Amino acid sequence: MNRLVAALVVVAVVLLGTWVTGGLISDDFETSFALNGLFFIGAGIAAYVVSRRRPELRIAVLGAYLVAAVAVGGVLAYGTFVDRTVDEAVASGAARVEASFRSDAHTTTGDARVVGRELQLLDLDTDPGPDLRVYLTAAPYDGGGVGEHVDLGALKGNKGTQRYELPADAPLGGSVVIWCRAFSVAFGSADFTSP
Repeated sequence: MNRLVAALVVVAVVLLGTWVTGGLISDDFETSFALNGLFFIGAGIAAYVVSRRRPELRIAVLGAYLVAAVAVGGVLAYGTFVDRTVDEAVASGAARVEASFRSDAHTTTGDARVVGRELQLLDLDTDPGPDLRVYLTAAPYDGGGVGEHVDLGALKGNKGTQRYELPADAPLGGSVVIWCRAFSVAFGSADFTSP
């Protein structure tokens, strides 16, 4: 039973440490990425030290660390380095509000508009990243945290044209923000204006 508990604790520490060092400490992508790397090195050393002091837990601790580190690192790396292109058909009509993207933590271009109850991201081009979300903010995005916002879901692709259904209470006086939840940073944002 001690081995199972030790393995579960190691997995929990890897997940929690990734979240804290990658998303809570800094809003800067490079800093978060560096802190996350340092955490993985430190956690690996700690797992090794525990396995040396408690030989009966060696396989559980080192095995759990390696599996968790490879799984979490693989998910983060895939999301960070692999482009995904989406080309959805969007509704035509007059835009209620529209905006052009500006770069925040990553170079981001393209346009956003709302037609009916649909947010359209047109010719979006930003870097890939882990756990990218589409947020609508109540106020124009100022470069810090997102504040009051509506989460429209995962970004379908970091390149191309895509659409998102808007809930009835979606704010249209602020911005659309491409937000990396894993590292708590905006990749790009667009402040809405009336056409």
